[in-house]
Amino acid sequence: MDESSLLQRKRQLKHKLLLERQKLYGRRFLPQCAYCGQGILGSPDMHEVFFTKGDLQGVDRLAHLIYHRCNCVLVHPGGNTSACHAGAATRAGQGLAARQLIRYESLVSVRDYILMVAGQIKNKGLAEQALRLIGGEDAL
Repeated sequence: MDESSLLQRKRQLKHKLLLERQKLYGRRFLPQCAYCGQGILGSPDMHEVFFTKGDLQGVDRLAHLIYHRCNCVLVHPGGNTSACHAGAATRAGQGLAARQLIRYESLVSVRDYILMVAGQIKNKGLAEQALRLIGGEDAL
């Protein structure tokens, strides 16, 4: 998948998540931050939970697996300078994000996604860690 197709896939996924992962705050619906749980005003960042671009660097044929609804959450904007985006990258933050993914996508869908990626990558430790986060460590 070339870089422009990958960027388009990322944008499309973010747009879908913006529409689907909302919660009522006061009298309006807003996208919910996977880290702090609060509503996000403006344009959120999208964060990869289990598998990142860096994890699959150099394996271009697998890059499209990163931008999947069972791997991405929305967080407050600001990149790594944002407390929420940086916090989501911590072990505790991954747990919070994983719980949100399960709430929106279902445990079975998230587990199936992790197993699908596990079948395509060499570093099985990444998949094992992801399965532990969702409580399915015996699946590999």
